[in-house]
Amino acid sequence: MHENETLTDATTEYGTSVKVYDDREGTLWVAHHEFGAFMVIRAKNFNCAWEIMIDEMSPLDVDDVHDAFGFYVINNPSGGFYLCSDLEEFGHKEFIPEFEATHRICDRCDSKGQLLARARHFITEKQLNLIDGYEFQANATGTGIVCVGPYVQLRETDEDYLAHDYGLILEWTPDEAEQNQVSQS
Repeated sequence: MHENETLTDATTEYGTSVKVYDDREGTLWVAHHEFGAFMVIRAKNFNCAWEIMIDEMSPLDVDDVHDAFGFYVINNPSGGFYLCSDLEEFGHKEFIPEFEATHRICDRCDSKGQLLARARHFITEKQLNLIDGYEFQANATGTGIVCVGPYVQLRETDEDYLAHDYGLILEWTPDEAEQNQVSQS
């Protein structure tokens, strides 16, 4: 089915488009989360579809990279910023004024920009791994890190299921070679 066609669009009954990617062979896959479908993919197998999904997602902004390694920023009302983590591997818990005990990663910084630069240096120096829920893109863009939340799922599907459960109508375009044969007839 659709051997000589390319998947070009997936549109809801309300006219909203969902991102599509056609690897030119295989079955259909739908990437969805708690808000519905966000991508339709044609790929050979689950692993290929997953990699395509990850590569097509928007990467984290450089100012949010620390999230992917389990850190968070505390803006202390009495002045300064702290980089902290709830992960046990970062030493003893410490009380930061006006906040609960937490693992402080580095000394107080006067600006958030300075703190984020320290965070990136710390991550690189320690060669830290991403925490659950984040992945690196194979075809990296920007930071190359994407958030794959707990509700993101990828499932094999077909056009009837996409239409019934997601209200998606797929658009297929004949391949160029196929179009040339039709126009010559």
